[in-house]
Amino acid sequence: EALNKGLNSIRSNAGLVQKVVFPLEILPFTNAIGSMVDKVFGFGALMVMLLLFGRTLHWTLLLLPVIVVLQLVFILALTYIMAVLGTFLPDVGEVMRPVIRGMFFVTPILWPPERLPESLRWIEDYNPLAYLVNAYRSLILDGTMPGGLATLYFTLFSVALFLAGFALFVRLRPKFADHL
Repeated sequence: EALNKGLNSIRSNAGLVQKVVFPLEILPFTNAIGSMVDKVFGFGALMVMLLLFGRTLHWTLLLLPVIVVLQLVFILALTYIMAVLGTFLPDVGEVMRPVIRGMFFVTPILWPPERLPESLRWIEDYNPLAYLVNAYRSLILDGTMPGGLATLYFTLFSVALFLAGFALFVRLRPKFADHL
């Protein structure tokens, strides 16, 4: 959701970008935060459903904010990159929407990771969204901690991607008004 909105965050606010002086970094940021706020309500519904189905709420739920912050950093990074792409290449949205939707099917959301054949295990290993899904699954459903090394890799990857995406956004920001 944040990525799709991020693609159009600059173009859809062309009047603000061209006529008002304010930090443009806020536009993709609000898209990412808005999509995360929506997930809070979904999380509440999930907790109610777990209790209704007799599942135990584990102490590991207290660690959810850590994973949420990591997810936010990752989403912010991609949203800043998408905002730049959407500004300079307006038709990239037509390509990215199916790619984003396709990522849903190669991420262990609808299928458990154990069902993946060994020959295709690399799909999960190199998919950053798989880490997030597995981390949430571990904390909420299993009551276990996500892997420490996987968490470290995802954290480093997300921070590096955020720094690169934000730097790209800031560097190209002066040219946004010319491309609207």
